[in-house]
Amino acid sequence: MYLNTTRHKRHCENTNIVTRKKLVSKTLRIPQDVLEKIEKEASDKDIPISTLLSQVLTKYLEFDLFTEKANPVIIAEDTLLAMLDRMTPEQLEGAGNTAGSKVLGSLFALFNIKPTVDSVINYHFRPMGKYSGWFTSKYYEDEKKIVLHHSLGIKWSYFLKGHGASIRSVLKIEPKIDISESSAIIYLRNQT
Repeated sequence: MYLNTTRHKRHCENTNIVTRKKLVSKTLRIPQDVLEKIEKEASDKDIPISTLLSQVLTKYLEFDLFTEKANPVIIAEDTLLAMLDRMTPEQLEGAGNTAGSKVLGSLFALFNIKPTVDSVINYHFRPMGKYSGWFTSKYYEDEKKIVLHHSLGIKWSYFLKGHGASIRSVLKIEPKIDISESSAIIYLRNQT
């Protein structure tokens, strides 16, 4: 299969997408049935096949490769909400604390990632915000705060508050975390 990067560039220009990365042509050999599924999905999304493949490969490299070492379990949102409904805020914060203190630190060690604010943002919060469904995230560098926005309710906010233990375990700082019905705001330095 030939990835037509000229068509991709034209598509990007036509949709006002600025492409800053160098694009290269590559010939791939893939099973016919896989190609047919890719073509259908690209057609359904009204995007070039190369764009779809780029999105899939990017997600793998930015998220799946890293998180697969944590043995993720995918569950439906309704299932998660049913579980949250049966737990107290304190139990959820404790569960988040337990998970957060174990997972991120061990992944950083496994991949030999230097524990810095930038690495926590780039290897954890940005990819999780983009791909996991847990939250969307935005980092405000001047204020040293991370805003996690979600639609799963206050109990999920308690879980995310507990999950701030990941910052404690990796950066060795005690973040201040404020929560609301749909957000958790993590302050990485003392606020005056």
